[in-house]
Amino acid sequence: MTHFPIALLLFSTGCDFASVMFEKLPFARGLRVVSYYGLAVAALASLGAVVSGIALTKGDLWGRDAGEDAPSLLKLQIIGAHRTLVIQSGIKGEMRSFSKKYYAQDTVAIVAYLKTLH
Repeated sequence: MTHFPIALLLFSTGCDFASVMFEKLPFARGLRVVSYYGLAVAALASLGAVVSGIALTKGDLWGRDAGEDAPSLLKLQIIGAHRTLVIQSGIKGEMRSFSKKYYAQDTVAIVAYLKTLH
């Protein structure tokens, strides 16, 4: 359900692009109509994707109190050094390393910000 609106949007964009490229041909107007209605249906179908996402997360949009399936990251008691290590090294199979993206002082700032969220 969530990928259908994306596919429909791409199809609609393709039809619109083709209608511009072949505007002198008789079927160009038909392509514009297909593009318009495809976009309208994609917009409506995206509402279904949002509703299904909310249903799958049981209404928990921010990761708080999701129960045993997903523990709240705000409740974890992790010291700053461990957070720094996780940001720099990552977690195998779960989170990539950010050592090439952030310098040491950036990581310290990120950890300090995370501490303010409690």
